Amino acid sequence: MTSKCEKLLREINGSYKTTFILKWFGYLATVMCVFVFLYLFLVFFEISLISLVGFLVTLGVPFLIVSLVRRLINSPRPYDVYDFYDTLPKQKKGSSFPSRHAFSIFAIGTLCLFVHPLIGAVTLVLGIIMCVSRVLLGIHFIRDVVAGALIGVISSLIGAFILLY
Repeated sequence: MTSKCEKLLREINGSYKTTFILKWFGYLATVMCVFVFLYLFLVFFEISLISLVGFLVTLGVPFLIVSLVRRLINSPRPYDVYDFYDTLPKQKKGSSFPSRHAFSIFAIGTLCLFVHPLIGAVTLVLGIIMCVSRVLLGIHFIRDVVAGALIGVISSLIGAFILLY
């Protein structure tokens, strides 16, 4: 007997159009996040070299920690566990928890809230969309994106108070 969630995931992943749209939203969010990162880079560069280094440390150190934790835990991805997927969304096994994409977009969006609240809020909304698409595509479990997002928000809040106050 399959659950309603499993049926939904089978339907989504059985539809080329739906998976195409979900992938497109995920790529869009990722590209927008890169532009916001570059914007923040320029903002902190204009303030001072010390601010720029602080900005890079605020995002870089937690990113490295998240990457190390992923490698140590080596949690399987949904497409490794379930047979919902005709073709694998990624050719990578494991390293699902926590999500680095979720960490990155939420860390950058949260930090941006302090510099430009509107761009930060838009980035966080795009982060939610990206997280939903990655879960629906079977790239991550919900716990993976929630953990990545929380780590991103918390690390950027800490970094923002050190950088800006």
